[in-house]
Amino acid sequence: MDALRTVLDRSIEALAKKLAWASVILMLLMVAIVLLRYGFNIGWIALQDSTLFVHALIFMGGAGYTLQRDKHVRVDVFYRHFERKTQAWVNLLGALFLILPVIGFIAVSSEPFIMMSWQMQESSPEAGGMPGFFILKSYLWLLCGLMALQTIAEIIKAIQHIRRGGVEA
Repeated sequence: MDALRTVLDRSIEALAKKLAWASVILMLLMVAIVLLRYGFNIGWIALQDSTLFVHALIFMGGAGYTLQRDKHVRVDVFYRHFERKTQAWVNLLGALFLILPVIGFIAVSSEPFIMMSWQMQESSPEAGGMPGFFILKSYLWLLCGLMALQTIAEIIKAIQHIRRGGVEA
């Protein structure tokens, strides 16, 4: 189980480091849009649409890393006062009964929406916008896949904590 957890954690972390550069790309795109629009009076809808793709990729692709680093939204009123072993139980039960079902629901309920978009080869609703909006909508499955993988790693980590009496795995 340790080997699987290590592979999952390292894979998510490697992806997150690459996605961090997408923030730089997003910033450069935004600067280019502003310069073109206000400096040269050129509006480029496809360039504006591309910021949606990059922004969505950062957030959908980075969700697993956020879970790995325990930086997601949590109500810590009670949790922070729990012993390590109790925290591990909360994390395990939360992963099994909250995260995985929600990920499953998102994956299943978004399937018709994504498939219809692929069948239509949906593009931007704006004239002159980006083609390939079906790819953008598929980021929902990227979110589900990465969150599921990291949740498996978190489940393994929680089980290891519980077995070791709350000692870091």
